[in-house]
Amino acid sequence: MPLGFTQNTSVSDSQGGTQRPNWTGISAALPNPSVYDWFDASQFSNAAQYTFGNVERTLGDVRSSGLRNADVSLNKFFPIRDRVKLQFRSEFFNISNTPQFAPPNANLGAAAFDTVSVQNNQPRIIQFALKLLF
Repeated sequence: MPLGFTQNTSVSDSQGGTQRPNWTGISAALPNPSVYDWFDASQFSNAAQYTFGNVERTLGDVRSSGLRNADVSLNKFFPIRDRVKLQFRSEFFNISNTPQFAPPNANLGAAAFDTVSVQNNQPRIIQFALKLLF
């Protein structure tokens, strides 16, 4: 998803809405973003008093990492009688145990601006189940 940038102090005096910062017009995307430095924060500055800021609602080239999980399910049926079966089921969520990160903080003036502080997915979860079908 593209990121939407805001400013934590409203200087527009417009009685509502979201205050946006100023943007230099140069792409803030980094070739190898990290959780400590997701985009080039030097491309943004606070809007002047009584102005709205010139950054677009979202910047298409500055994006969050998205979410990709690999989940696996294995099932086995064991016949017990004519119409009675036992199902063994195992499910593995996020089988590779790969962390996926939430979008970075895009609120200019916040202490965590330009950083990712939250994991967006769960760690590996494994569950087993038995089901009697009759």
